Amino acid sequence: MVAGRDLLFLDEIQACPRALVALRYFYEQTPELHVVTAGSLVELALGQISFPVGRIEYLTMRPMTFVEYLWAIGNEVMADVVLAGPRSRPDATHALVLGELRRYLFVGGMPAA
Repeated sequence: MVAGRDLLFLDEIQACPRALVALRYFYEQTPELHVVTAGSLVELALGQISFPVGRIEYLTMRPMTFVEYLWAIGNEVMADVVLAGPRSRPDATHALVLGELRRYLFVGGMPAA
């Protein structure tokens, strides 16, 4: 692992409350190391431990919407079609949008996947 270049990602960190405490030491002893944690129930774990204040940034991330996904892959025209709402469209247009919707659902909304 190369500090400053690599990213340490700890998923479901609430399963190990001591790992939450260890974040302080990453911050103090290896500040050039990029650390990201995720956990669907991390709020519950935070209530069970003492946690360093002022050293952690919280972000709530949600999946991209279908339109955001279309923008991310550079398909603004299709995004405009979707944003226009239900209308009668040619079968070819419907098939293209449906195909892209399947791809969006298959990759979990992650354009680079």
